[in-house]
Amino acid sequence: MRMKEILEMSFTRNIFFAMTLMILYGSSVLADDANSKLTLSRVGSVIEERVYPIYVYDYQPKLEVNVKTKISSDTPELVVAQWIEAMRSGNYAAALSFWDEQSKAMIEKRNKELKKTIDSWQAAWLKLYKGRNIYLAHQIKHGSILLIEYEIREPDDRLVTGEAVGLVKEKDKWFLTLKYADHPVIQGWNKKDFRVRRLIKD
Repeated sequence: MRMKEILEMSFTRNIFFAMTLMILYGSSVLADDANSKLTLSRVGSVIEERVYPIYVYDYQPKLEVNVKTKISSDTPELVVAQWIEAMRSGNYAAALSFWDEQSKAMIEKRNKELKKTIDSWQAAWLKLYKGRNIYLAHQIKHGSILLIEYEIREPDDRLVTGEAVGLVKEKDKWFLTLKYADHPVIQGWNKKDFRVRRLIKD
């Protein structure tokens, strides 16, 4: 028998012997630990941080929203401007028409839950918009997400409030949408070092 064959046989036997010992030892450990019990020692968490790059564009100068404003057709800006004008005029049906179908259903469902009526919306819009100026201030982009922020200001230019609304394009037509309402980008695009934490459940 050649020396190479002898060495190979010896190596094979050693491997088999080592695996047998491991199996026997493992069985012994399992037998010894049969009465072991698990006790909770601590509760912790693992945090995954996700970063959403955003691009913020300014309307320079800010684009005032009124019936005389000239905005190109088939643009997200026009949709926001027409929606605001519908609210200003108290036209609930027209204001609702600028939202995508899923968002319309969500708005109507929420109205029923909160017992909001068309009259209550009209009163709220009158109070918010009367005698004030509205401007489109910023456009925010992240991937397919598009937001437009508008501002409501007093005649002396004091800021009353502002809001960023999401838009989506369907069949070459822009609509307002609530699909991004809970997204970190719409929640924190104008906040420094903003972080969202959500509890992940298996």
